[in-house]
Amino acid sequence: MNPDEQLLRWIKSIPELWKWKYNRPSSAVFKQSNGVSVDQLLNRDIAEGVDTLIQRMEEAGGETLAVVSLSVQQCLHCSTHPIPVPIEDNVFHAEIRRNDQIIELTVGQARCLSRNCEIEYFSQGQEIEV
Repeated sequence: MNPDEQLLRWIKSIPELWKWKYNRPSSAVFKQSNGVSVDQLLNRDIAEGVDTLIQRMEEAGGETLAVVSLSVQQCLHCSTHPIPVPIEDNVFHAEIRRNDQIIELTVGQARCLSRNCEIEYFSQGQEIEV
């Protein structure tokens, strides 16, 4: 993957997944035992990627709190292993893994990603406490 490639992570509307005091996602957003699913942009702009991701997740019954982005370079900085994993209904699908053999991230890796991501979308129905 290109180090400048942007990866998008969808965040479900669960208040505990957001660090309201710091206005960023909780590290729990990146601590999934079955892997951290993200979407690659693959020649789309951020707005198109965010819109497509939100639409797909909400059609599946999810309610969106936020969408954040990370570059592949930021993932590498956090000692994680981002890889493309296209699936039948999503050619943009990728995963961020601990390494090339272990899927689940460490607490430190998840924390690093949560501190380095950029907020691309935040639901207007939510209030951010500062």
